[in-house]
Amino acid sequence: MIFVFAMMGCSNASDLLLYQKDKVLPYILVEDKRADHAGKIFKDLFKQATGTELEILSQARDFSGQPEIKLALNDDKKDHFLIQGTQDKLLINGSFPEDLEQGIYYLFEHIIKLDSIQVNQKKGSPLTEIKLPKNLLLKSEEVMAFHYREPYFPINATKAFQQRFNTNSLENSWGLWGHNIGKFIPLQEDMYALVDGKRNPEQIDFSSPSLETALTFQINKSLTEDPNKRRFMIMPNDNALVCTCDACVKAGNTKTNSSPAVLKLINKLALVFPEAIFFTSDYLSSSMPIAQKMPINTGVMISTMDFPKGIVLKGSKHEAGIKDRFKKWSEIINHIYIWDYAINFDNYMDAHPTLLIQQENLRFYKDLGVTGVFMQGNEDSYSAFENLKASIYAQLMENLDLDIPKAINKYLQHFSDEHGKFVADYYLQINQRALQNKNPLDIYGGVRPALKKYLKQDELQKFYKDLSLAGKDIDPSFRDELFKLKISVLFQLLELARTNGLADNGYGIYDFNLQQDRINEDLKSQFSVLKKLIELTDLEIYNESNARFADYFKNWEELIFNKPYSNLLYGQGLTIKSKLDEEYDDPNMLTDGAIGFEDYYNNWMICTQDNLSIQFPINHKISGKRTLEITFLIDRRHRLDLPQGIQVQYDGKSPVIKQEFSANSEKLKRVTYKFPLNITPEDKILSITILKQSQSGFACDEIILN
Repeated sequence: MIFVFAMMGCSNASDLLLYQKDKVLPYILVEDKRADHAGKIFKDLFKQATGTELEILSQARDFSGQPEIKLALNDDKKDHFLIQGTQDKLLINGSFPEDLEQGIYYLFEHIIKLDSIQVNQKKGSPLTEIKLPKNLLLKSEEVMAFHYREPYFPINATKAFQQRFNTNSLENSWGLWGHNIGKFIPLQEDMYALVDGKRNPEQIDFSSPSLETALTFQINKSLTEDPNKRRFMIMPNDNALVCTCDACVKAGNTKTNSSPAVLKLINKLALVFPEAIFFTSDYLSSSMPIAQKMPINTGVMISTMDFPKGIVLKGSKHEAGIKDRFKKWSEIINHIYIWDYAINFDNYMDAHPTLLIQQENLRFYKDLGVTGVFMQGNEDSYSAFENLKASIYAQLMENLDLDIPKAINKYLQHFSDEHGKFVADYYLQINQRALQNKNPLDIYGGVRPALKKYLKQDELQKFYKDLSLAGKDIDPSFRDELFKLKISVLFQLLELARTNGLADNGYGIYDFNLQQDRINEDLKSQFSVLKKLIELTDLEIYNESNARFADYFKNWEELIFNKPYSNLLYGQGLTIKSKLDEEYDDPNMLTDGAIGFEDYYNNWMICTQDNLSIQFPINHKISGKRTLEITFLIDRRHRLDLPQGIQVQYDGKSPVIKQEFSANSEKLKRVTYKFPLNITPEDKILSITILKQSQSGFACDEIILN
């Protein structure tokens, strides 16, 4: 014991020598059984850091020269942890078991720096000493940007990632999430919303006594089984229907506003379960806060879906409106979380480089009172740079002043100094360009928005070559990342080629002598490589709609490689005589050889505002007996259906074709119609009018005349 005192005396009198191999060994004190799991976490992380096992005790030892690590819970019911060190004790305190555990993770990540230790362990060098700084006092509200932090990518579902980056997860933190009340409890008829005088099973009556009773029972059961799952989302189903029964109307509901009844129920549940947090959503019918102040353990999840994407919000024309929205909620509710988005959900292979933009936006949200962030990436499959993004977002949610370039380089060099650098250089370059470019970058869309924002085809080609040359003598986990990254880049190169059509950098060129296209052989080679790489992986889908690589390859083969493009209208001028949608105002896309696949976001002209009226000048090349071919996309998920009909006429005379289209029951399909024409040399103008249905838009692609 005298020797131990001497060793401790050698250090600064204010420091805490927590551990020294073979000389100083602490013990863990857990007096509250609710903190038992936290004790096991501390013991496990300590062993990872030092290779040494610690004892867990339920009572303090008489002073023995052993430093004490006390893990405790308080009863103030606030979202926080506290870490405090004295000369012989370390206290980690949390309001809830989850907070206590996050305090432990913070200690090992930022003070003991377990990540660096784990790297060294590969070289056989665990820590032989842990000395904590003098006057150690860390409060979560001072060292963590947000209390709730979830980068929703597949890797965040792993225990190792959650421990390393101190993140939350839906599976571990929520008893009830999203539009899932019907899965949480069995719904009965008297719990259905009264809509237009009838009970409707598609929506919920939040004033139903049976609903309140069932939720109370199930919430109590959930909290008993796992106290860490203390967040509950009480929100309407995913539609705009609202219950207008007598009780809901008395609460304040209208035909478009369900917030009064929803918040009234949340108020009741929050008072019954003070240890839980009950959330509503700012979404569709529940987006209007009431005037009444809510209990301290209530919150709102605000979706940023309708905010502009890919731009810095502070200083933009949208700033005032967004501020007002957050202000109204902050006046009545304590916890404000945001549901934000990190990828292109129509194309998981798109790099969607918005990290630097999102850093500024997260600062903006923090200033508006946001305390939690759910950053949605891909739920499954793979998205470009997904693990890197998850890592950076996890760190940003802790520290908004994170040096992102440094963090990106550190992450990639952790796997490979040699190969990590060119990946980091490219990814940083496109993130910086995206930050500087003021164009939006939506979370749903094709390649063209990316070209306007950050993407350069020559840079992407060079990046693909660098990936192809990357050696095999690298960390296996990084090799897998490089492999999938190569898939994403090849996919993007193919997307660029098909959207460029028969223009520069397209899939081929148009031979006017042969009156058909000639395919780029290099592109065929890249297509073959991508197809083989996909066969070697478990990847099947490439977007949120579950579009399959197999169908994508089939489209390429059937619509481009095996079907020569021939069109007398290619390169001919045309005039649009109707109002076009804002993002689909280039008439040339109807005759450019860029073929629309079974996706709405590339190569289709989408018309939702007006009929489509087109005119072509008639010359000797197109006169004679011809066939007019027009293709449409049925995609009911995106409210695109067949048009009502079509009219074709010459020189404004009576239509030579006037045909209505019958409804098609399929949800997703390309449909091509062919019409015979007899164009005389006297005809001057060919007019085509496509008639829009009143309730839906339509997508039109190539107009072909042969």
